[in-house]
Amino acid sequence: MSVQSFYNLANLVAVQAEKERDRIAVATLDETVTYARLQVLVTNCALHMKRHGIDRSSCIALDIEHPLIAVSLILACSLVGCSWLYATQSAQDQTSIRITHALHDGVRRYKGGGEIVAVTPNWSVPPPGSSSRRRQAFEGYATPDDTWMIAQSSGTTGIPKFMAFSEALNWKRTTDMLARLVPPNAVMVSLFPPLSPPGIGWMLRVLAAGGTTIFGYFRDFSHRIGVDCVFGSPSQLIGLIDGMPPPKVRIATAICAGAATSKPFFTRMLQYFDTVRYVYASSEAAIVSMDVVTDAGAPGGGAPGGGAPGGEALGGEALGNHVSVGAPLPGVSLQIVDADGVCQPVGGEGIVRIGTERLVPGYIGDPQAMADMFRDGWFYPGDLGFLAASGKLYVTGRANDQLNIGGVKINPELVDEVLRALPNLKDGACFTAPTADGVARLAVALVLVDKQDLPAAAQAVFAAIRARLGAGRTPGIFYFVNSIPRNPNGKLTRHLLVEAVRDQPVIHIARS
Repeated sequence: MSVQSFYNLANLVAVQAEKERDRIAVATLDETVTYARLQVLVTNCALHMKRHGIDRSSCIALDIEHPLIAVSLILACSLVGCSWLYATQSAQDQTSIRITHALHDGVRRYKGGGEIVAVTPNWSVPPPGSSSRRRQAFEGYATPDDTWMIAQSSGTTGIPKFMAFSEALNWKRTTDMLARLVPPNAVMVSLFPPLSPPGIGWMLRVLAAGGTTIFGYFRDFSHRIGVDCVFGSPSQLIGLIDGMPPPKVRIATAICAGAATSKPFFTRMLQYFDTVRYVYASSEAAIVSMDVVTDAGAPGGGAPGGGAPGGEALGGEALGNHVSVGAPLPGVSLQIVDADGVCQPVGGEGIVRIGTERLVPGYIGDPQAMADMFRDGWFYPGDLGFLAASGKLYVTGRANDQLNIGGVKINPELVDEVLRALPNLKDGACFTAPTADGVARLAVALVLVDKQDLPAAAQAVFAAIRARLGAGRTPGIFYFVNSIPRNPNGKLTRHLLVEAVRDQPVIHIARS
């Protein structure tokens, strides 16, 4: 196998199809596809794409909802040699990327430029005059340095940023530390959208390990197919188990990524899973660190990985309540620095920066963000945190997410952390709300577990925050909503909270 073909991501399927043709590669609640069948679908999609003029110079927007079609198309892009991106509104508005084609699977939502192509059921068979009985040779076959995926950041603080992933970078991210991250023949449920960077990254790892990825979840179905892992953000995982009694037989592993969480979250998760892997990662830097929570090291008796939060000599208020995201994985360097780039001592809070060979080269069409977040070989994800004496990282908030109340800077993550620990809340988030006198004041949006007396619920939340953070950082405005705005990956979109609470029930409590 040549170096060129070795790095080609479609080979993840081809290699496994040679070993276990009948093993299920991808499944939904309604349909399963074996490795042998997926290889055929990938080849047929590539042939249809070529018939529509898609080649190595093309960039296609995928306006696809069906997971099996999405998986087939993104791997077909490797064979054709073209690049692709998810057809979001942000992709339509991005002028630095020239989209040549847009593929949809029946409902056209994309309204941007490029030739519109419908992916029909006929794409599951070869186009007239061609055959998929054997793997085709494609003239436009991607080289390791060619761009395969153009991913977009979560956009939780504003406009998403775009970045190019080469075939070689994706291959490295997929195969590095594979045995540590994904056991052979794993059966993983993905709660992330199939075209999101987290969903794609873990699906590729599962394919490389000869396992099965299931998009969507229904308990009876998943037990029949032998699920041993569920991957999602904290809010997605809570949404999955909400209202379900703990099972008689727990699922082996939950992989949690994409947002901050709390010790009570792990206590609840361990009623449904034997182990919880808490991952710190980003689209720009891939997986940075990971901590493991088991029954033996369950929060309450200890921190993820067995350490005790706050048990080490750590400076700064509220740091002891944060949950570790683990020590950096092999090939990753982590530093905590101040605004001038000076490294902080153990336990000192500062700005997180990351060094790794798995880093993307930068952003497309956003030189200011590039200059802010990629400096001197380091990536600055915008997180605040500290390193404990054990070498584990604790993320304490976002550097650009500080709220300014009367000239006082407040880290909203400290308030969010208190909210996550309250048993009568399903979800909650802190923000600044404009008031009638034109002054922004500290507020929280709350989602109650069940029907409660609103003034009493607000008073209980007020008391809990005040006891933990003091009067100066305790909100006085309490909104009650049905849901907290989050992106498809489960990350909080704090800047949308002002609109989300409009015309919702509100309780005011004087902070004096």
